[in-house]
Amino acid sequence: MFQNNTTSRQRKFCEGFLFFPIRQLKKYGGFIYRQYSKNAKIKNLLDMKMPALDYHVSYAASLSECIEEQAMPQAKKILTRMEGFYSLIQQNPSDVSDLIVHYYQELTVCNNVVLRNLNDELKLLLKQQKDDSSYLTHQYDHIMKVYKLLKECLAQTRNMANILDDYLSQVPNAYGNEQLSQLLNDVKNLYSVQQKICLLLKEWEDAKKLHTLQTYYN
Repeated sequence: MFQNNTTSRQRKFCEGFLFFPIRQLKKYGGFIYRQYSKNAKIKNLLDMKMPALDYHVSYAASLSECIEEQAMPQAKKILTRMEGFYSLIQQNPSDVSDLIVHYYQELTVCNNVVLRNLNDELKLLLKQQKDDSSYLTHQYDHIMKVYKLLKECLAQTRNMANILDDYLSQVPNAYGNEQLSQLLNDVKNLYSVQQKICLLLKEWEDAKKLHTLQTYYN
């Protein structure tokens, strides 16, 4: 079965295998695998060292924590600040008055619908105690649909920050600019949090693709 040029280590690696692809076997940490393609990225897959349920739960937990502790509180802070602007906007309308009203409406939907729904989906996944592939796929697909909506929220926040920044630089001494500067800082902070959430979702999506496409032996 073994060729003369095989080593004792190679033979040991093959213990328990039903076949012996000696020359194709490779060792990586505690794993033994066969590389089928140069671009297979099997080491990336093995680095996870987690079954499907575990990596789903890991991303879901990180995302839920970020939403509850950072994104939703920051969005609520901005909404409260903009509510305080309402009388000021009515008495002293400016070039950004309509933008503030529009962003208030968009952020309300993002916070109370998109983020809340996303967090609800994540919590449902976190309650799952067994590796039910059909359930995981169903929940994952729902979460990725919300991801598309969240990217739209991110674009709205970026647009708000850019317009406020331009306005404050063009009319630095305008009435109400101090409040607008505070709003701009809050919006920038929210943008960073939303970026983090989108990045985690993208990493989760990439991990899912890697687990789906790769075949490996250990």
